[in-house]
Amino acid sequence: MMKKKNDLKYALTLLKERTGWSYEKMCRMMCIVMNEDGVSHTTLYRIIHGVHAPHNTTRMWVRNAIEAVTKDEVGQGRMTIMTASSIMTLLPKKVDQ
Repeated sequence: MMKKKNDLKYALTLLKERTGWSYEKMCRMMCIVMNEDGVSHTTLYRIIHGVHAPHNTTRMWVRNAIEAVTKDEVGQGRMTIMTASSIMTLLPKKVDQ
């Protein structure tokens, strides 16, 4: 798989590979870290496999959730800073709404 910068799909894929989580657990952890309900595990699956392009609101929530989960995993000592930085470089830029 070719990695591209600023691509949500590749950032999600790398997070899934590095943590070894299922789609359900990844969704659950995102909701816990973000402290709010978010997207379903089916939506995460569809984003990763390119079934559909997510709505802008969904895209921003997932982007922020990936950032929050990555920081939390580093803080808990379950992920190295090198892995976290490789995930963070793949995230799309934040857009002010």
